[in-house]
Amino acid sequence: MMDASLQKKIVKQYYKARIENQKNEYLHPSYQLEQKLITAIKLGNEKEAISTLKEINKQKRAKLANNTLRSLKNSLIGSCTIFTRAAIQGGLHPESAYNLSDVLIQEIESMDDPAKLEEFEINMSLK
Repeated sequence: MMDASLQKKIVKQYYKARIENQKNEYLHPSYQLEQKLITAIKLGNEKEAISTLKEINKQKRAKLANNTLRSLKNSLIGSCTIFTRAAIQGGLHPESAYNLSDVLIQEIESMDDPAKLEEFEINMSLK
């Protein structure tokens, strides 16, 4: 169970982030678009997966850390998690998917070029 002071801190940060996002007119990509991407990956439809991921990435990414590179890496780790679950739903054995995810996340951590990271995200959606 979360301690009360930590819970208060998280609630405060949540409201602060909501206000900041509204001020900056930032919205997360739609849930429907995310589901479209998951379905494309699950079905092995590479063309649809790439198209949908590019549509999502036209939007501004969420701020997930104060450091821009760290924020991008965190975003890709989140994508990797989503892609892994979609691959499992598509029939990939869970342990194989998790092992691949571990390797992909380690590769994300080793990269420092934002353009290469964004290209890597597209490639992750195809594996």
